[in-house]
Amino acid sequence: MKNNSLTIKKAELIELIKKSILKYTNQLGKREVSKHPLMICGKINFEKPVFRGFRDYEYINKKIDEGLITTYPVNSVENILIRRFGISKEQIDRQEINDGEETIIILNIMLPPSATKDDISKIKSVMRTCGYSSMNNFEIINGVGVLSFEPLYHKDVSRYIKQHYKYLYHQTPTVLVPKILKKGITPHAKNTIFLYPERVYCMKGDKLSTMQMLNLRAIQKARNEKNPQIKNPNDKLKYSVLTISVEKLPKDIKMYTDPVSDEAIYTYEPIPPSAIISVDDLTF
Repeated sequence: MKNNSLTIKKAELIELIKKSILKYTNQLGKREVSKHPLMICGKINFEKPVFRGFRDYEYINKKIDEGLITTYPVNSVENILIRRFGISKEQIDRQEINDGEETIIILNIMLPPSATKDDISKIKSVMRTCGYSSMNNFEIINGVGVLSFEPLYHKDVSRYIKQHYKYLYHQTPTVLVPKILKKGITPHAKNTIFLYPERVYCMKGDKLSTMQMLNLRAIQKARNEKNPQIKNPNDKLKYSVLTISVEKLPKDIKMYTDPVSDEAIYTYEPIPPSAIISVDDLTF
């Protein structure tokens, strides 16, 4: 019987593959930019947001996808964004914050100002699936739209804090001090500035640094501006700083690096009154 099968030599097969790849890459080069409306062409004039201090952030108040218990590697997330949304690698900026124990990578995604609400919603959805939380509303900075994301899951730095620090500091409106001294500092989400999950934030260190004091002042200013009870810009709420003894914290408490400040930590657990060793007025 005659064999009608086609026999191709190895060299010929390699040549066919090369031609196929060349044809595909040529097609990619001919695609119009309009096929990728989120791509920014040319040089990007991007001013990196400063996350050492405190700004206004939004928190996507949706439950994490079931089974998602970690943050994807940064390289993988970048590749997903590039493939899914057609943006260039130059549109993704990494910002590292290191507290001596952990390096947290914040991702700033640069988009054209013409990006739609649907585009932004889809990007936030993908980032949430990858284990990242949105830090800001869509901001236009120097003609470039910016979305910033922090990891949802951070390294437990409890042991490091207990080994290197004696005190933590928590700022609160003075009117809440009596209640705190009775019940302790409890995590809550009803925050006028940070719409994060229920957390307790504290500054760390044996003495508040200049940067920490500036951050505390910025928080007071932002809260005063957002407080509907304050009608006169010159009026201020009174604030207090609680000094917390690290030694008196519960042994099993978990602490994590604050993703927007390498001089602060947060915990999802309450801090008991017995750990609070002093209260000082601190109104700027």
